[in-house]
Amino acid sequence: MARRSRGVSLAETIIACFVLTFAMLVSAALFHTALQHSVRIDRKQQAARISEQKVEELRSWSRANHGTNGELNFTQGWNAFEGTQTDPDNPGYEINTEIDSYDLFSPASEFERINFAAMEDENIPDDSEQQRRLDDSAYLATITVSWGSSVTERIVTRTIFADPVRDHGWDAEEADKAISLEFRTSGSWGNSPPVFLGANDSFNARAFVEDKNGERVENAVITWYVDPDSTGNGTIVSQPNRPERATFTNVVEVDADPSDGTPGLKTQTGGEIRLVARVRLGGIEAFKKTPKVRLAE
Repeated sequence: MARRSRGVSLAETIIACFVLTFAMLVSAALFHTALQHSVRIDRKQQAARISEQKVEELRSWSRANHGTNGELNFTQGWNAFEGTQTDPDNPGYEINTEIDSYDLFSPASEFERINFAAMEDENIPDDSEQQRRLDDSAYLATITVSWGSSVTERIVTRTIFADPVRDHGWDAEEADKAISLEFRTSGSWGNSPPVFLGANDSFNARAFVEDKNGERVENAVITWYVDPDSTGNGTIVSQPNRPERATFTNVVEVDADPSDGTPGLKTQTGGEIRLVARVRLGGIEAFKKTPKVRLAE
């Protein structure tokens, strides 16, 4: 009976060594790739943390300097943060900050149209479609944190900083002091409206809103109307995109049948009028009346 040989042949040994070597090489390559991927993730996470810290730094600075008791207007001070700098707490990272003004548009433009339904004043035209623009109320900050020259070795964060809410400081009894008025018939603006306004003549009015510290409250929504106690009337024209301004004209259009599309009768009421500027500040309504203006008949 033949005796069966034991062990492995030389060929089998070589094949086994080759397979084992290949497996080890693949494992080493996978380990190296996984390590590189882990390093990239760690760098991105660190860059994201640096970016968040920069955003919070800007937000805290804006609240302290532009908010209540702040000494700067919202448009001031931003350029000090622009440019590229290194992070001493995180060597190898560069932070580039760009800050640009950002236009906001009121989503409630339809509700701010100048036919203010609450007043039910048919003399105020309602054909304006202009969208209200909030100037100087927001800045767009673009923060780029990089740790290499490749486009994949950077994180870009964009965020919008809005003008922080300020405590205006006015009590309800003195809220009218928050509004100041200026007037213009022709030429430059002044502190008084015309004493007398001829037929079809007009004058402009504009209102400024300030907090108790004298800081301007930007983009306040101001409503204009004729004081109900006035003995005369006329036409007020204002625009949603510039609610701080109004134009009063000594004319009233009477339309007996609005459905026929024909122009109505234009006339003057005579008497005296006072315009009223109204604004809400932190839930408190403030009113400011103009001096009386006598109207020609």
